[in-house]
Amino acid sequence: MYSTSDIPQADRLEKVVMVIDAVNEGNSSDTQIAEIIGFSDRQARYYRHAAEILGFIDNNHNNAIITDIGEKFAESIDNERTMLLRKSIVQNHFFSDVLNFFERNPNGVTEEEVVNHIISVSDREAHNTILRRIKTILSWLVSLEFIIESNEKYICNENVEIDFDESSNEESIYPANYAKEIDIKEDKFSVFELLRKIENKKIIMDPDFQRKLVWKKNQFIESILLNVPLPPFYFKKDIKGNYTIVDGLQRTSTLQEFLNNKFALQGLNALPDLQNSYFNDLNDDLRTRIEDKNLLIYVLQPSVPMIVVYDIFNRINTGGTKLERQEIRNCIFIGESTKLLRKLADTIIFKDAIDRGIPDTRMKD
Repeated sequence: MYSTSDIPQADRLEKVVMVIDAVNEGNSSDTQIAEIIGFSDRQARYYRHAAEILGFIDNNHNNAIITDIGEKFAESIDNERTMLLRKSIVQNHFFSDVLNFFERNPNGVTEEEVVNHIISVSDREAHNTILRRIKTILSWLVSLEFIIESNEKYICNENVEIDFDESSNEESIYPANYAKEIDIKEDKFSVFELLRKIENKKIIMDPDFQRKLVWKKNQFIESILLNVPLPPFYFKKDIKGNYTIVDGLQRTSTLQEFLNNKFALQGLNALPDLQNSYFNDLNDDLRTRIEDKNLLIYVLQPSVPMIVVYDIFNRINTGGTKLERQEIRNCIFIGESTKLLRKLADTIIFKDAIDRGIPDTRMKD
């Protein structure tokens, strides 16, 4: 649950920038910052806290100190500053949750709906702060072009540019202090538990996200029947306890389809006697063996920033074909435009236009 300390109380983002510059110039106390910026001491505390939320400054015994990313920000020009501000928003777990809410509602949401969402994932003590600071939250996201205000609704801007290219990142996205390791928990679900969570909508799936012919359904089911060790799954957990599949979507889809008798086993190497068998055709022992199979799940906790999720996604190779960058973007940023582009890319007109030059088995740019 989010608390008051997660919510910025600085109205104007450009003045937060002034605080970062002031701290970079050696001003560390609230009084010094207030004198430089022209604030009261109380306002200086609010704006300093906002810069801390974004990761540009730290609090060292009540003295503000510039962070590495804050120093880089202070030395940057306007366009670079905008990109760094956007990155800091995406990395912040509170703002990442709010952005995901906009992403899930492509037709737009009202201010009241945003308030209700944030309240639903925050502790009671934060509710009054949320009501007072909702316009601050929205104005930050509008000023950085994450959302667009139209007809009293706020709509996710899917064209906003965020530079995730690793070559452009001199600073590490991972904690410099090894005591602050990435919060990933190890868990185990049985196949039966996994499918029950999907049925109860606790696991978010995008069935259109598939790599055609890259991965073999039948071999996966056969491996379970043979009790062959399986690669781990990676899930991202949100503040409400729901999961998004980071890696393992095709295996999850395969289990869901097979246990719902959507396909029969074909081309089995080790168990040819089960050829053409649907799940319901298997004997009780084999059905139980599949349902009771424990799956190793690595769960990325809500505190893990999306930019780190992106990097982890890019590192994973589950023994099959490693994901391409477009596939990563599709999985992490599932929006209406992504789905539309996916449909358009599968049309004859589009394929003729590119002379059918993109392999059908992979998603490319």
